[in-house]
Amino acid sequence: MKKNRGISVKRYLFVGVLLAMTLLLTACGGESTENGIDVGGTRKTSGVEVISDSGGAVANGVYEVTGEVQNKGKAEASFIKVKASFFDANKQLIDESETSVDIDVLPTGEKAKFTVDSSRGGIADSVASYQLSVSYR
Repeated sequence: MKKNRGISVKRYLFVGVLLAMTLLLTACGGESTENGIDVGGTRKTSGVEVISDSGGAVANGVYEVTGEVQNKGKAEASFIKVKASFFDANKQLIDESETSVDIDVLPTGEKAKFTVDSSRGGIADSVASYQLSVSYR
């Protein structure tokens, strides 16, 4: 009987440690508005959101998107990046580009502007839509 009790205690201890580690890793991990994916230590949440944007062709067939983000979270945000994915009429990805906003640290409630251009020229006529995503720490 003692042998079974020892195995049972070890089993409960193992499960407890495993559960504690899982909770710890989950609490320390990033969050994301994009399908719940943590991307390389960069936290993506709904705290910083694009609140306005517009896009169109500029010189050399570059497609440019300008806009503004707002920190709607409960803490300041830094290293804010806006990624633009450009699609053609068939909804095929034709380009992606990323930029930083014009401020290093964005306090709660504050706004910042951004401009992101396609990484390749000559695609502006092919862009039918774009999608923006925001990441920050």
